Amino acid sequence: MMRFILAFSLIIIATAQATLFTFASWFGIAPNLVLVLVLVISTRFGVREGMIWAFGAGLMLDLLALDPLGSNALALFPVAIIGGLAQRPILQSGLLLTMLMVLLATVAHFSVGSIIDTLSGTGYAVSTSVRLGLITAFLNTLVVPPLYGLVILLDRFGVQSVAQA
Repeated sequence: MMRFILAFSLIIIATAQATLFTFASWFGIAPNLVLVLVLVISTRFGVREGMIWAFGAGLMLDLLALDPLGSNALALFPVAIIGGLAQRPILQSGLLLTMLMVLLATVAHFSVGSIIDTLSGTGYAVSTSVRLGLITAFLNTLVVPPLYGLVILLDRFGVQSVAQA
Protein backbone atom coordinates (compact mmCIF):
# COMPACT_ATOMS: atom_id res chain seq x y z
CA MET A 1 0.00 0.00 0.00
CA MET A 2 2.75 2.43 0.91
CA ARG A 3 4.49 1.70 -2.38
CA PHE A 4 1.45 3.22 -4.06
CA ILE A 5 1.92 6.35 -1.96
CA LEU A 6 5.51 6.61 -3.19
CA ALA A 7 4.38 6.01 -6.77
CA PHE A 8 1.61 8.59 -6.37
CA SER A 9 4.13 11.09 -4.98
CA LEU A 10 6.42 10.45 -7.93
CA ILE A 11 3.54 10.93 -10.39
CA ILE A 12 2.56 14.24 -8.76
CA ILE A 13 6.19 15.45 -8.73
CA ALA A 14 6.81 14.39 -12.35
CA THR A 15 3.59 16.04 -13.51
CA ALA A 16 4.44 19.25 -11.64
CA GLN A 17 7.96 19.22 -13.06
CA ALA A 18 6.81 18.70 -16.64
CA THR A 19 3.95 21.21 -16.49
CA LEU A 20 4.05 23.75 -13.68
CA PHE A 21 7.81 24.16 -13.37
CA THR A 22 8.17 25.07 -17.02
CA PHE A 23 6.03 28.14 -16.38
CA ALA A 24 7.20 28.92 -12.84
CA SER A 25 10.91 28.53 -13.54
CA TRP A 26 13.52 31.24 -13.22
CA PHE A 27 14.94 31.91 -16.72
CA GLY A 28 13.93 28.40 -17.71
CA ILE A 29 15.81 26.84 -14.80
CA ALA A 30 14.02 24.79 -12.13
CA PRO A 31 15.08 22.02 -9.79
CA ASN A 32 14.74 18.50 -11.10
CA LEU A 33 12.64 16.95 -8.35
CA VAL A 34 12.35 13.61 -10.13
CA LEU A 35 16.14 13.33 -10.25
CA VAL A 36 16.39 14.07 -6.53
CA LEU A 37 13.63 11.61 -5.65
CA VAL A 38 15.18 8.84 -7.77
CA LEU A 39 18.53 9.48 -6.10
CA VAL A 40 17.01 9.39 -2.61
CA ILE A 41 15.09 6.19 -3.42
CA SER A 42 18.22 4.46 -4.72
CA THR A 43 20.17 5.70 -1.69
CA ARG A 44 17.60 4.20 0.67
CA PHE A 45 16.65 1.03 -1.22
CA GLY A 46 19.56 0.22 -3.59
CA VAL A 47 20.55 0.44 -7.23
CA ARG A 48 18.05 -2.13 -8.45
CA GLU A 49 15.16 -0.27 -6.82
CA GLY A 50 16.48 3.04 -8.13
CA MET A 51 16.69 1.68 -11.68
CA ILE A 52 13.09 0.51 -11.55
CA TRP A 53 11.87 3.92 -10.36
CA ALA A 54 14.22 5.75 -12.79
CA PHE A 55 12.81 3.81 -15.74
CA GLY A 56 9.18 4.47 -14.81
CA ALA A 57 9.74 8.12 -13.92
CA GLY A 58 11.83 8.70 -17.04
CA LEU A 59 9.18 7.28 -19.34
CA MET A 60 6.54 9.35 -17.60
CA LEU A 61 8.62 12.52 -18.05
CA ASP A 62 9.14 11.64 -21.72
CA LEU A 63 5.41 11.31 -22.26
CA LEU A 64 4.54 14.48 -20.33
CA ALA A 65 7.26 16.67 -21.83
CA LEU A 66 7.05 15.12 -25.32
CA ASP A 67 10.75 14.24 -25.23
CA PRO A 68 12.16 11.37 -27.28
CA LEU A 69 10.87 8.17 -25.66
CA GLY A 70 13.44 6.73 -23.28
CA SER A 71 15.72 9.76 -23.14
CA ASN A 72 14.82 10.78 -19.58
CA ALA A 73 14.90 7.17 -18.39
CA LEU A 74 18.36 6.75 -19.92
CA ALA A 75 19.55 9.99 -18.32
CA LEU A 76 18.19 8.90 -14.91
CA PHE A 77 20.03 5.56 -14.87
CA PRO A 78 23.39 7.10 -13.80
CA VAL A 79 21.49 8.88 -11.03
CA ALA A 80 20.24 5.54 -9.66
CA ILE A 81 23.75 4.09 -9.84
CA ILE A 82 25.26 7.06 -8.01
CA GLY A 83 22.54 6.85 -5.37
CA GLY A 84 23.21 3.16 -4.91
CA LEU A 85 26.88 3.87 -4.22
CA ALA A 86 25.80 5.69 -1.06
CA GLN A 87 24.70 2.36 0.40
CA ARG A 88 28.29 1.26 0.89
CA PRO A 89 29.12 1.17 4.61
CA ILE A 90 31.82 3.81 4.29
CA LEU A 91 29.42 6.22 2.62
CA GLN A 92 26.33 5.82 4.83
CA SER A 93 26.19 9.22 6.49
CA GLY A 94 22.70 10.41 5.58
CA LEU A 95 21.51 13.74 4.34
CA LEU A 96 24.78 15.61 3.69
CA LEU A 97 26.20 12.81 1.61
CA THR A 98 22.92 12.62 -0.30
CA MET A 99 23.19 16.33 -1.07
CA LEU A 100 26.73 15.80 -2.38
CA MET A 101 25.53 12.85 -4.42
CA VAL A 102 22.80 15.04 -5.92
CA LEU A 103 25.48 17.41 -7.23
CA LEU A 104 27.32 14.52 -8.84
CA ALA A 105 24.11 12.93 -10.13
CA THR A 106 22.94 16.21 -11.68
CA VAL A 107 26.21 16.52 -13.58
CA ALA A 108 25.88 12.91 -14.79
CA HIS A 109 22.23 13.48 -15.74
CA PHE A 110 23.06 16.64 -17.69
CA SER A 111 25.97 14.91 -19.43
CA VAL A 112 23.82 12.04 -20.65
CA GLY A 113 20.98 14.44 -21.52
CA SER A 114 23.34 16.70 -23.48
CA ILE A 115 24.68 13.74 -25.46
CA ILE A 116 21.14 12.62 -26.27
CA ASP A 117 20.12 16.17 -27.23
CA THR A 118 23.20 16.61 -29.41
CA LEU A 119 22.58 13.31 -31.20
CA SER A 120 18.95 14.24 -31.80
CA GLY A 121 19.91 17.74 -32.99
CA THR A 122 18.06 19.65 -30.26
CA GLY A 123 20.94 20.42 -27.89
CA TYR A 124 22.37 23.68 -26.56
CA ALA A 125 25.96 24.84 -26.88
CA VAL A 126 28.31 23.13 -24.43
CA SER A 127 28.92 26.31 -22.41
CA THR A 128 25.18 26.86 -22.03
CA SER A 129 24.63 23.25 -20.94
CA VAL A 130 27.39 23.53 -18.34
CA ARG A 131 25.91 26.72 -16.88
CA LEU A 132 22.41 25.25 -16.81
CA GLY A 133 23.73 22.07 -15.23
CA LEU A 134 25.57 23.89 -12.45
CA ILE A 135 22.61 26.11 -11.58
CA THR A 136 20.25 23.12 -11.65
CA ALA A 137 22.68 21.17 -9.45
CA PHE A 138 22.54 23.95 -6.87
CA LEU A 139 18.74 24.05 -6.98
CA ASN A 140 18.58 20.27 -6.69
CA THR A 141 20.63 20.32 -3.50
CA LEU A 142 18.13 22.75 -1.99
CA VAL A 143 15.23 20.35 -2.47
CA VAL A 144 17.02 17.27 -1.09
CA PRO A 145 16.00 17.75 2.60
CA PRO A 146 12.21 17.74 2.06
CA LEU A 147 12.29 14.82 -0.40
CA TYR A 148 14.73 12.91 1.80
CA GLY A 149 12.34 13.43 4.70
CA LEU A 150 9.42 12.15 2.60
CA VAL A 151 11.23 8.94 1.71
CA ILE A 152 12.38 8.42 5.34
CA LEU A 153 8.79 8.95 6.50
CA LEU A 154 7.43 6.45 3.97
CA ASP A 155 10.20 4.01 4.90
CA ARG A 156 9.19 4.19 8.56
CA PHE A 157 5.55 3.56 7.67
CA GLY A 158 6.54 0.37 5.91
CA VAL A 159 7.09 1.10 2.22
CA GLN A 160 8.64 -2.04 0.81
CA SER A 161 11.19 -2.12 -1.93
CA VAL A 162 9.73 -2.82 -5.36
CA ALA A 163 12.58 -5.26 -5.96
CA GLN A 164 11.64 -7.25 -2.82
CA ALA A 165 7.92 -7.50 -3.59
